Amino acid sequence: MIRTLAAVVAVALLAGCPGPDSQGGGTVGTTPGLKTFVFGRGQESVTLDPANATDGESVKVIVNVFDTLVRYAEGSTQVEPCLATSWDVSEDRLTWTFTLREGATFHDGTPVDAEAVVFTMERQRDPAHEFHQGEFVYWKDQFGAVEKVEAPDAKTVVFRLSEPFVPFLQNLAMFSASIVSPAQFKQLKQAGGGEEAFTNAPVGSGPFKFKEWRRNEALILEAYDDYWGGRPKLDEVIFRAIPDNSSRLQLLKKGELHGMDGINPADVGALEEEAEIELHTLRPGSNTAYLAFNNLKPPFDDARVRRACALALNLDKIASSLYYGLAVPAKNLLPPTIRGHNDALPARPQDREGAKKLLAEAGFPDGFETTVWTMTNPRPYMPQPSKTAQYVKNALAQIGVKAEVVTKEWSSYLEEVEKAEHDMAFMGWSSDNGDADNFLYVLLSKDSTEIGSASNISFYRSDAVTELLVKARQEFDLSKRDALYQEAQALIYEDTPMIPLVHNALVIAMRKSVKGFKIHPLNELRFHKVDLE
Repeated sequence: MIRTLAAVVAVALLAGCPGPDSQGGGTVGTTPGLKTFVFGRGQESVTLDPANATDGESVKVIVNVFDTLVRYAEGSTQVEPCLATSWDVSEDRLTWTFTLREGATFHDGTPVDAEAVVFTMERQRDPAHEFHQGEFVYWKDQFGAVEKVEAPDAKTVVFRLSEPFVPFLQNLAMFSASIVSPAQFKQLKQAGGGEEAFTNAPVGSGPFKFKEWRRNEALILEAYDDYWGGRPKLDEVIFRAIPDNSSRLQLLKKGELHGMDGINPADVGALEEEAEIELHTLRPGSNTAYLAFNNLKPPFDDARVRRACALALNLDKIASSLYYGLAVPAKNLLPPTIRGHNDALPARPQDREGAKKLLAEAGFPDGFETTVWTMTNPRPYMPQPSKTAQYVKNALAQIGVKAEVVTKEWSSYLEEVEKAEHDMAFMGWSSDNGDADNFLYVLLSKDSTEIGSASNISFYRSDAVTELLVKARQEFDLSKRDALYQEAQALIYEDTPMIPLVHNALVIAMRKSVKGFKIHPLNELRFHKVDLE
């Protein structure tokens, strides 16, 4: 429910959120006297089950509660040891062997052993597994080559692949590969818990453990004293969902939040002058905002119609006016920060007359009526979804396309676009692993278009493009791999299954009392090393 500014502030004051330099507070579910960090975001998490998460709001919490076998290094997309201290790969690249860390435990006290890793992975891979409940979208896209996961002993895990897969190690650092506690799943089942039980009582081995989740009020984590990497400096982390960007910013200025994301681009300049606030910025970010056409639905099954709509837009204006210069116009879905980006393709100009000509050729000389869907909440790639939708609506009207804006709440939005119920829909992607495969294969291969769990919400089913993307997944020669991706991007550019709009800067605002926070190129919000002055 979207609250007014007055209501949000009133709720915060009643809850007694700690001020910026407070070492305690009376927020619901917390203990006075603890060092409590409060982070404001635009929307609630959808799930805290790593295997079934597909949205960034869920990931913000998951990466603090769970660990993976390997993780991304601070400030980098390079992987480093985490729950696994070392690994080897066979000469044919089909067998990967990992040695686990001694002494790592889950929040329920059980050991992080090889059987737990097998449980985590086989649960997603094997439809016959007792706890195979969910869509497991990331497994299909990122780990489809895994044939079997085995535990020859308590500290050794072996992955057997059906084919060489270049991004395999990178993908093991992704949130969806977070290792979960088998004991918790079994205990919840014995207590009669269903498919959603784990998301309401997640148990991982990360620096923070789950404490409480009062939806639309507070999601509370507490420090895990026995964390193998050292106890966090913070006692508690509270995530608060405040849909309105301006309301969230006012709470930050008042000191009722310690940090926030989803900042209106128009506010960034003024925030840079705030004495008590520090901006953490990375530009351009490894993300892309895009407008997806449902290629299964007429008239968007015609590439001429899709190209016409693309020619109606002025991407420079979107970047300068809606993002206040923080974003750069996109040529391709793949950001320029990621290897394989095809910078040789021309920027697509605004050309209304050319657009009208294409529409006439496609049988729509007078245009047509359609809908464009957008989300209610800000996203890292789209801080002002409603304004962006209104701009696109007005631009399309100039070529005779009458688009009604349809606004939906985030979890419903994701579910319905995955089912191909939209005509056009705004979406975006932030890199999970710094690899081109994570953008192009996940969002544009025909393998990712299964109705109900699609990550390719354009439902673009090009055999030629998919063949190139599959080859690139298996090509270990980086220059050859780059060439495959660049060829695929040229075909995608011509077919226009979607309109890549911009690559937005990452901007996180923190009170200056917050110490130790560092922005990550993958926009991971990890609070293990954060402290309050």
